[in-house]
Amino acid sequence: MRAFKFYPENKAKFHFGNSKAKIIDSFSSDQLFSALFNCAVLLYGEDKAVKLLSHSLPTLSFSSLFWGLKFIDHNSGECKEIFFLPRPLAPFKQYESQNLLLHKKTKKIKYFSLEAFKLLQRSWQKDIRHFTFNLLDLKVIGEKFACTNSEIKSLGLKNADIEDLKFFTIQSNPRLVVSRVNDQSENFYYQEALEIIYQQVNGYEICPFMYFFYQGELNQRLEAVI
Repeated sequence: MRAFKFYPENKAKFHFGNSKAKIIDSFSSDQLFSALFNCAVLLYGEDKAVKLLSHSLPTLSFSSLFWGLKFIDHNSGECKEIFFLPRPLAPFKQYESQNLLLHKKTKKIKYFSLEAFKLLQRSWQKDIRHFTFNLLDLKVIGEKFACTNSEIKSLGLKNADIEDLKFFTIQSNPRLVVSRVNDQSENFYYQEALEIIYQQVNGYEICPFMYFFYQGELNQRLEAVI
């Protein structure tokens, strides 16, 4: 299994929407396939695109599009990347704590790093259908992302530096539909877009990126599409 990574520029905008036209920050495998097909049509034309994908898909598997965070050290130029997966829908065991604010923070977590995900898998209790892993043991980045202490320890970043970072914002732009028949304006609406925001913290630049897994063999034509 391999992965493709995409590095959007700072302030880059995307429209990830669901069936209700609501903006979301996830991109399903179905949407990814549709995007790849559109790129194939632009490169090769519709007939060749259909032929290319119909021959390649039986031997290929694509995941959804996931998020990652890239940490760039401005002093040394070294980079560290942490890959994240969506939070499982299964419930977590509640641990007693006098700090209710910490529990509220854990509820906001939407993504777990690969290392954190491995720990979660080991803590799954089939009989009670709960994860017994204590979420308070994880380090939270930008409210939504959680990783293990070992993954971020080498960076020397404190919790207070990274917990409240904002990597995404929603931009709303006015749009107007104009009739092709009489050039009359028919509908005024707002189109939302998800904007990527780089963050600067203690000598590091933290950049969100996207990636997906694939399994199988890629030929040069399909790799050009991606």
